[in-house]
Amino acid sequence: MKHESKILYTAGVALLLATLGWTSYRGSPKPAAVTPASVLGAAAPAPGSKPTVGVVFSPRDCSTLIESLRMWNGPSDRGEARVVGLLHGSGNTRAITDKIVRGVGLSFPVRPVDEAKIAGLRGALGHESASFVVVLDGKGQLRLAVPLEELSEPAARARLLATLEPR
Repeated sequence: MKHESKILYTAGVALLLATLGWTSYRGSPKPAAVTPASVLGAAAPAPGSKPTVGVVFSPRDCSTLIESLRMWNGPSDRGEARVVGLLHGSGNTRAITDKIVRGVGLSFPVRPVDEAKIAGLRGALGHESASFVVVLDGKGQLRLAVPLEELSEPAARARLLATLEPR
């Protein structure tokens, strides 16, 4: 191949790749920003709304950690907060979620969530922990995000429950 042919060939390939790249760039919608409210499904808050508590956990968490999730039954049952459990992990299905909810005795709703959403939420919060609690105030603003492991101490649990009290 002559020198001029190589240049034309290279220029043609570069032009083709640039065109394909530009088309896919322009045609791809930007992913929606991940926020605690979007992952928790927190609707637009009404005046006097209760806090929303998101309990993010995995079936791979230790049994003690999963059993500690019952502490959120009280605030949920008493209507002090809207508590939502988010179960993540490979292969999460409604059947696995229902089995965990029954086995642990959780009275608040729990739903499976895909890993990508949880990874986005961890990134937005700056957390590396796979399992954590997120508390949003009645206006949907982040009040607190704490790894579940930190709630093993009664004092830490008391501080977290205090965030549910109106300011």
